[in-house]
Amino acid sequence: MLQIADYIIEEIDLPQIIRESTGGIAMDAFTTTRFSAVKSDEVLSRIVGTLTFRRKGQQAELRVESDAQTDSTAQVPPTDEASR
Repeated sequence: MLQIADYIIEEIDLPQIIRESTGGIAMDAFTTTRFSAVKSDEVLSRIVGTLTFRRKGQQAELRVESDAQTDSTAQVPPTDEASR
């Protein structure tokens, strides 16, 4: 019985299994943290906008500009001057 257990342990690439399983967990934790940071940034932006009496159109423009910096394909949506 001991010989069978030793053979199985030798044949299994245990370090590779551990790397694969913890890599997925680490990526999930990173993604969750990143989304949490984005939500916190949006909340903070709304609070600062409210405190500085920023109009809604300005908040949207600021968000689009920051998105454009991270994504070169971002397009600015047309604004309706009458709604301001």
